[in-house]
Amino acid sequence: ENIYIDIRSFRKNLEMFENIEEIKHWLLDLYTNTIQQREEKKSNRKEEIVNAAIDYIEYNYSNPSLSPELIADYVNISPNYLRSIFKEVKNESLSAFINEYRLKKARHLLETTNLTVSEISNSIGYSNSTYFYTAYKKFYGITPNQYRKIILYNQTEKIGTEID
Repeated sequence: ENIYIDIRSFRKNLEMFENIEEIKHWLLDLYTNTIQQREEKKSNRKEEIVNAAIDYIEYNYSNPSLSPELIADYVNISPNYLRSIFKEVKNESLSAFINEYRLKKARHLLETTNLTVSEISNSIGYSNSTYFYTAYKKFYGITPNQYRKIILYNQTEKIGTEID
């Protein structure tokens, strides 16, 4: 990185100190602040990359080919580095995030549409509906069909209480 140094200002600051010990502390503080600013910039860059990856996932979650490699290509970094910084910033793996995002979309579709489970599976990027069933049950503890029955039951109960 290019660093602009104003020699006059630097010299003026040096002249303010009375002994070498004060100069040493000043230079150490200057160094520490520079390192801290650089780390913050690096951290902000990682967050920008992760946010761009999340935006890409949100827009392309329905693509069955969505993968860390495809996302890494989009944000122009290596897949391993993307996995690493994603875990660092979000405290969860990139693959887990993609899976969770898709499953939350599926749950929303189960609640708000009459699409079949197979259609929902395809619409959120699962090309294999059996795998979708397994992933959904593992994540939520019940199958998509069981969840839909619960939703329908709750809606029927709500309608029944509104009539009474």
